[in-house]
Amino acid sequence: MRPVRSRASGRAASYQSYLVVALVGVLLCGIVTLQIRALQANIAAGKSDVERREVLAESSNLRATLAKAHPRADVEAFAKQLGMVRPGVDAYVPIRVKPA
Repeated sequence: MRPVRSRASGRAASYQSYLVVALVGVLLCGIVTLQIRALQANIAAGKSDVERREVLAESSNLRATLAKAHPRADVEAFAKQLGMVRPGVDAYVPIRVKPA
């Protein structure tokens, strides 16, 4: 007994099937491209987050160094020696500026 063959066996695929395969290939390339772009964006965000942390740490270190170099009590004592006094809270008056 011979094996039964379908109608499509032995003939070339139709134009529509090539079109569907090409369309699926283009869509897959687009999806892969989007995934690569998303990965690149995540890497860039991670790098900028690391840089932000480094800047914050450096800023904190600089503030600590400045506070250690010129403590507030020393500055106030120096100002007192020069006869300076701290103004009262009510001494500050807001200035109103008219728009140009």
